[in-house]
Amino acid sequence: MFENIGNKIKKLADAICWIGMIASLIIGLSFVDSLEAGFGTIVIGSLVSWIGSFSLYGFGELVDANSVMKAKICRIEKSISNIEKSMCKENNSAE
Repeated sequence: MFENIGNKIKKLADAICWIGMIASLIIGLSFVDSLEAGFGTIVIGSLVSWIGSFSLYGFGELVDANSVMKAKICRIEKSISNIEKSMCKENNSAE
């Protein structure tokens, strides 16, 4: 459920953006009697939905990047631990 959460956050941002754009289109088309209001609602509403999804998508990117860094740090820690163990064995055999 919480695996690969960064990718899920980015997909949610995409979905929210598309839902907002579709809602703007529907609302804009309901203003058929006033062409300027309908067109403005479609354009501005879609733009606001798109721009509004930036922060959520960016947060998903940060979560993804953090997961990658965590995995790399764990690999580095294991490598260092193995080096330390081998160095301790070498020091103990030299004594």
